[in-house]
Amino acid sequence: MQLKSLLTTLLILLVSSLVFAQGKKMGDVDKNTLSATAYPIDSSAEAIVLFDIAKTSIEPVGVGDELQLVTERHLRIKILKKEGYDYANIEIPYYIASASDKEDVTNIKGFTHVLENGQIQSYKLENTSIFNEKVSENKGVKKIAMPNVKEGAVIEVSYRFVSKYLFTIDDWYFQGRIPKLWSEITFKCPTFYIFSFPQQGYHKGIAIDKSIEITNYGYSNNVYKWVASNVPALKKEDYTISAAAYISKMKFQLESIAYPNRPVENFLKSWEDIAKLLLESESFGKLVKDNGYVKNIADSLLLLTNSADNDAKINTLMNYLKKNIAWDENNNIYTSKSFRGLLNEGKSNSAGINLSLVAMLRAAKIDAYPILVCTKDHGFASRYIVSQSTFNTVLAAIKVSDGYLILDATRTYLPNNFIPDECLNGEGLIIKDVGAVEWFAINTKKGATTTISSTLQPDAEGIMKGKIEIAYKDYAAIGNRSQIHEDTKETFLKEIIEGSNYEIQNSEFKKLEEVSPDLQLTLEVVSQESLLLGNMMYITPFTFKKFEENPFKQETRILPVDFPYNIQESNLVTIAIPEGFVVETLPSNLSIATPDKSFTYSYVVGVMDKNIQVRSKITINKTFFSPEEYKSLREIMAQAINKQNEQIVLKKTP
Repeated sequence: MQLKSLLTTLLILLVSSLVFAQGKKMGDVDKNTLSATAYPIDSSAEAIVLFDIAKTSIEPVGVGDELQLVTERHLRIKILKKEGYDYANIEIPYYIASASDKEDVTNIKGFTHVLENGQIQSYKLENTSIFNEKVSENKGVKKIAMPNVKEGAVIEVSYRFVSKYLFTIDDWYFQGRIPKLWSEITFKCPTFYIFSFPQQGYHKGIAIDKSIEITNYGYSNNVYKWVASNVPALKKEDYTISAAAYISKMKFQLESIAYPNRPVENFLKSWEDIAKLLLESESFGKLVKDNGYVKNIADSLLLLTNSADNDAKINTLMNYLKKNIAWDENNNIYTSKSFRGLLNEGKSNSAGINLSLVAMLRAAKIDAYPILVCTKDHGFASRYIVSQSTFNTVLAAIKVSDGYLILDATRTYLPNNFIPDECLNGEGLIIKDVGAVEWFAINTKKGATTTISSTLQPDAEGIMKGKIEIAYKDYAAIGNRSQIHEDTKETFLKEIIEGSNYEIQNSEFKKLEEVSPDLQLTLEVVSQESLLLGNMMYITPFTFKKFEENPFKQETRILPVDFPYNIQESNLVTIAIPEGFVVETLPSNLSIATPDKSFTYSYVVGVMDKNIQVRSKITINKTFFSPEEYKSLREIMAQAINKQNEQIVLKKTP
């Protein structure tokens, strides 16, 4: 083990030394780098970042007191496979306030270096391959298409980014979807600007250096430098909250300004400050404040229900919003329209819908608050990093005796006491009042339960007919119902039967159109081909199952395994033994579990009269598995899937 570790370390050092023997000046690339065909530490890498170096500074605009934010960046990437060609298309986003007021990307230079007939050829990036694209009213993207890209090429780009928004500094990513051999950023700012630099991620070894620089402008600069080397790719893995939650990166967060001879000015020092900012905002707080128009609608709706029961009131208000304001599938914590404007338009982002829900609940004398949430694709909320950009959506929270009931009115078929999958992500921040907040765990006691009962009857010719009843409960019902309505019944049925030997003759859904935690499906099926081979009949009892294959393919795992909720699948199959056949082979029984019993699997088979009964059950009653628990989780999952694919063999009697 020690020898293997030593060899790996030496290999990393060798690769790094080869890379940096070439130098970091534009165009200084050697033949060894260009002739390399793979990255030995990660043979699956489509490309590797040889280096990504940036220098960001807050500096004067010519003569005078005005300052600007300037970033000089130099990026060099080695393309290893055709799948890595996309890394030769560079995109640099910038902010647009108006046609005459926007961030600027200038001094763009680039080359594609290749080996041709044993000689280095460098193709210059031309201006015709640089484009501006307006993505939205306030966002543009500078697009760069590198020339003559092919396997083995090295592309490099440098540019200058200028902004007058001194404190809106992009996060620096030490890690990405491909390996990075060298990632370096230097940040320079006047000493009267006090920043903090919160970091996240699993990769360690990020070094920091700080110094003081004397300027000619009457003040000094703090100069910070961070370097990370040999950073592995953060690859997408099944059942992970989000790569964004674990990727190694750093934020630039302004804490205060301490100008000479002036009081110190603090900026969003606490979450209470953010609550105050939001509730005073026209795009957040105005929508949840007392509003006569909202109250009139709520009163008229509740007058019809004539009920003092809060559950009935909640149902009435939720149904009204779902019918009158459609979700545009955008998440945000701000909305640009009033409640009247949202009703007139008939659609909104998540903030518009759920802030309106809070307002209507309050009008109905229900104790409700907005709760800020970070969806899984946005990252992971940390109460120790104070920034409103941490969150990207908002739900409604109702105070109840044992905590809070979390509601979301954006999904048509989501029952009231359920939270969308993507929002089951750590903690949310309840905005209770100006200067008052409360953290609340966004999790659920509900799970995803699937119960399958199959009665199968093979005939003497090996054609199997049967009836299959599937009961989905809680998140299993919600997820499948949503999928059916997003696609079609036909598509859903085709997908669940795909890969089996069966075709569906009849199907019936129950509770498909209801907003319910239950959904039932009954199928009548027949095998498309005979199960008979010679005088033997081979039967795979389980047609429908949660896991068709092991989702945990890697031998080791860096990121934890995250299931959004507990999962249970029970499968009972009764197979009638056809006349003239006897049981030749039955699979063995199996019962396995992780050491803490958080993941269990059981398989029991037996013969009763003229029937074979097979029962299997998968139970996952824990949502978070650490990387150290991954091995046992992977092994048990593999055994469970192998067992479910084992066949029963019947033999024709003479």
